[in-house]
Amino acid sequence: MKLLDAGDSLKGSRLFQMNLLFLVIALLSTLFSRLLPDMNPVHRLVLSEYLFLLLPVWGFLYLRKENPFIVLRLKPISWELLVYSGLIVSLLYPLFALSNLLLGSRSLDWIYGIGGGVDGSPGWAQILLFVFALCITPAICEEVVFRGLLMDGYKDLPRFLSLSFISIFFGMMHFNADNTIGPILLSIVLLRMVELSGSIFSAIIGHFSYNLLGLWIALFTGGIDGERWKHIPESDLRMGFLIGIVFVGISTFCAIRLWGIYRSKCRTMRRTATSNDQFEQISIEDYFGGELENKAISIVQILEFSPIIVFFLFYGTLL
Repeated sequence: MKLLDAGDSLKGSRLFQMNLLFLVIALLSTLFSRLLPDMNPVHRLVLSEYLFLLLPVWGFLYLRKENPFIVLRLKPISWELLVYSGLIVSLLYPLFALSNLLLGSRSLDWIYGIGGGVDGSPGWAQILLFVFALCITPAICEEVVFRGLLMDGYKDLPRFLSLSFISIFFGMMHFNADNTIGPILLSIVLLRMVELSGSIFSAIIGHFSYNLLGLWIALFTGGIDGERWKHIPESDLRMGFLIGIVFVGISTFCAIRLWGIYRSKCRTMRRTATSNDQFEQISIEDYFGGELENKAISIVQILEFSPIIVFFLFYGTLL
């Protein structure tokens, strides 16, 4: 097969079209923010999430005549599993926050830029607006993209590559170098939840819980303010850090115990699950055609990720 034939095969590749859509989503989201820098951040976030994440995905599925309930895993699951999803992510929140903090992040600073920050005690209307914009909206729109379309599109890749690609993309799409590691770790957990439960609703609840806890900390405790650290004695900081490490250890241990229960319940529920509900267990060698004897096939498979390569090359300019 010649390179021209490989190009013809690329045109009909669902994976290439999906990766191209991801690149377009990233560019449109960034362009929208830069064109409207003075717009209320809450309004801009909501419009960006629905217009440039949720809407393109539904348009993609509509044009390809694909069933969104199957592709996005819109499968009802028990309230018990949903509660476990929220509890596990909430208990892992300190670990994710610590991961960002150890890299010099002040991952909650973004909340202070919303509407000029919150002076005094926020009213219920303001709190509900923040919950809708910062918790409900991202949980729905971002999960549809990452644990929905991308997870389905990458299900034929080796499992390690699928988990890695989606999680890295999710972290990078926050366009905040100081808040990347936490979302990457969160994504890995959410992907495993969907893989085990076969339903995107477990990831939506987990994502919502993560954002809700972060919002609560930022609004009612002041979050992490870099200026405050300067006025705290070094001995108090060391003691506070040690206490924090112990708290992270305890909460992570509890999350692991709950995870075992969650996994057991999911396996019991999904004994008759279809292959669409999980990643295919294939090796890298099998994906690229065994001994890579068919060079044309490997060329197509590499070109399918060309939009992602472009995303990585220009990521620095998108920050």
